[in-house]
Amino acid sequence: MSQAKYIDDLLRKFNMEDAKTVTTPMDPNQILTTEMCTKNDAERSEIQFNNNPGKLHWQAAKRILRYLKLTRDQGIKFKKTGEPLTAFADTNFASCTSDRRSFTGFVCKHAGGAIWHCQKHQKK
Repeated sequence: MSQAKYIDDLLRKFNMEDAKTVTTPMDPNQILTTEMCTKNDAERSEIQFNNNPGKLHWQAAKRILRYLKLTRDQGIKFKKTGEPLTAFADTNFASCTSDRRSFTGFVCKHAGGAIWHCQKHQKK
């Protein structure tokens, strides 16, 4: 199962069918700093991409489209295994150094492929 047609439609919509592909969704030379990360829930709403998209956001979105073009035929491979739906969960204890909250993650698998995953920063 892949989303090749959806990716093709996106590339066509944004006139990027002839764009060069990239092997990573984010520029590996980008310098990440703590200032680029969200600090708390109050700040999060102010710095999300959707609130005030600009040139850097468009460049990042175009890079993701170029990456999707390269990976358009990759997808989830399901196989007849006879195995039931399985779910895995993991959590840690107060690993976030800024607010001492924990993270929880989940993955569900069916027929040998991941069908759902989620990671959340736990609420207080």
